[in-house]
Amino acid sequence: MMLDDDRRFVFRINDNNTGPNLLYRVCTERGWKIHENFHSSSIGWNLWWRTKGFPITRRNQLQKKQFTNHVPNASFICRKDNLVRCLKCMKKIFGTWYDFVPIGFNLPLEYRKLLAYSKSYDGSKNDDSVDDREIWICKPVGLSQGKGISIFENPDELVYSSNVIVQRYVKNPLLIGGYKFDLRLYVLVPSFRPLTVYIYREGLVRFGTEKFSLSNLNNRFAHLTNSSLNKLGPGYLQTKERVGAGCKWSLRQLRCYFQQRIGSDWFLWQHISTMIVLTIASQLSKVPSTVNCFEFYGFDVLIDEELKPWLIEVNLSPALSVDCNLDCEIKKSMMHDMFDLIGLPVTSTGLLNHVFDQRTSSSSNGGCSKYQSKRESVVKVAIKWREKGSRAAKTGRAVDKCRRCISHSHSHSQALHRPDARESIVNEQQPTNTCKSDSNSRSWSNGKNWHFPDSSEGDWVLVYPLLLPTNNRIRFSASAGGGGGGGGGGGSSNVHRTFNTDEIRQVVSSVVSFLKIAKHVFDTNPNAVHEYFNAHMTLYLKSDAKIWAPPLQ
Repeated sequence: MMLDDDRRFVFRINDNNTGPNLLYRVCTERGWKIHENFHSSSIGWNLWWRTKGFPITRRNQLQKKQFTNHVPNASFICRKDNLVRCLKCMKKIFGTWYDFVPIGFNLPLEYRKLLAYSKSYDGSKNDDSVDDREIWICKPVGLSQGKGISIFENPDELVYSSNVIVQRYVKNPLLIGGYKFDLRLYVLVPSFRPLTVYIYREGLVRFGTEKFSLSNLNNRFAHLTNSSLNKLGPGYLQTKERVGAGCKWSLRQLRCYFQQRIGSDWFLWQHISTMIVLTIASQLSKVPSTVNCFEFYGFDVLIDEELKPWLIEVNLSPALSVDCNLDCEIKKSMMHDMFDLIGLPVTSTGLLNHVFDQRTSSSSNGGCSKYQSKRESVVKVAIKWREKGSRAAKTGRAVDKCRRCISHSHSHSQALHRPDARESIVNEQQPTNTCKSDSNSRSWSNGKNWHFPDSSEGDWVLVYPLLLPTNNRIRFSASAGGGGGGGGGGGSSNVHRTFNTDEIRQVVSSVVSFLKIAKHVFDTNPNAVHEYFNAHMTLYLKSDAKIWAPPLQ
């Protein structure tokens, strides 16, 4: 059975093809055809994009050439209560490296703990000044877009009718022109085993539309940055100090502002990227190995006046709606780059022939193996050619120049080899066991193998795994990760299951080591340009990997 007479890639959106218009536009621009058969028994599609999760019954029916935008159990951290619970557990194990989320309590279960904590704080504070008050924010677990949120001081006065989380409110957010803002960062995880994480270089800066003040905790337009809320506010169309009209900037605009006002912000972005990977690592024990599916997240991050990033929440299938030209500009390019990254075709070239032919499926044991092998090799060549051209066109001459200067400086060379962290990273990334059969058998049906991820595609930049020498890339361990003493354990029976504790420790250890190196590089010359920092990082890591940060120009 063929999908389509002209063999075009076929997509469907949700259950009845109703969804974001921008997503539909991107798919049709790529030459794809909309799926027109909504019967549950129909398999005539290649990509099924669902805003919500993918039903288990449907997932078990997926064919070889079908792709989905959700991974089983990968939405666990997208519930506010689960996120707080996961990060609490990780903080108990790894300490202050997980000190990037405000302390929180799941109610009603932890109501007594909230009261006890609040009373202990009241007994330790010095006075009743505004800055010394303990302020809390309450969020319903199952709602979004700022609905049901309240900000208060006294937990005794809290009233709620459903499961909520209560977190300490960040009272000292960094302000621009007196307005509070947060970041919406786009994150793609095409594989959880091996863990592979990309962050998009562009994103959104979302502003409140009234000036921030702790004197009025009921002013939602001052304290909440949700665009769906602030576009309805009285100050939305006004030209606001520093911010301008509307309630959104691009990350590029924010970086330009930072360069003018606070100097180098390079380490801030490295801190944020490691925070994102550590958050994803907190749910690894729940996510199985899969193929042909990926997870697309929206991370909301707040920056305080000391330039410390705080994780606010993680969104499943972040909004692709278009409220202004900036939305379209960023999100449209992001979606095209995403589909390029995961290897989905552009136009009806025949290079990626996703055909469901009964003859092919019935001959999977050898009848069509030669044809399939030839077709897949063409796909790989085409993808490799496209990506090679893209990378060559975007090579940064400034980074190469800086790297050459560093390599010719003996004093710099000695400094670069001084920290033990670099060697520990490489050692930690070397598994005690490798699983070549897993690497080969778990490739996607379009040839993508996430044991060897590309460092970038368009503006998507790889942030994990990053600390790998280019001449010694590893395959993911089938047994326990490195480190002394641990038993082999898993074996082949665990290859396609979930992470074990040692493997999670390996991920966290690698990310922490990366952050330590980034801090060392930044502290050595905090006034340097970002090309300088990137060049030093690649020398430390013995890798040509790109270092993620939003664009400057």
